[in-house]
Amino acid sequence: MRSNPPALPAGRSEIASALINAPRNDSVRNVIIGTLQLEIHFFKPQSLKEKRVLLKSLLSRLRQRFNVSISEIDGMDLWQASTLAIAAIGGEQRHVNQLLDHVIDFVRSERELEITDQQMEFF
Repeated sequence: MRSNPPALPAGRSEIASALINAPRNDSVRNVIIGTLQLEIHFFKPQSLKEKRVLLKSLLSRLRQRFNVSISEIDGMDLWQASTLAIAAIGGEQRHVNQLLDHVIDFVRSERELEITDQQMEFF
């Protein structure tokens, strides 16, 4: 008889904590989860459609270049602002931190936008 899998915790911190505190085999390395939240202001768009074109291009380039998970989590109805959540996973915090720093540098180099706030966390 099959049993149902356990329900996942509701919040982001609880999920990360569950992953980190899960029983481990000694041969398995640590897993570091790095998250980056960026608040972005766009200079040029005059409509949501124009913003979506710029944002879609940026997200695609970030995924291709850095192999990160990325999503717009706030500002979907605003034509000059957006909040992005970016996640990266690795075996060492130093490498994940370096990767997310490169993501920040790449976004800062974009001419059509500026980062107005950023927050990085590790689990």
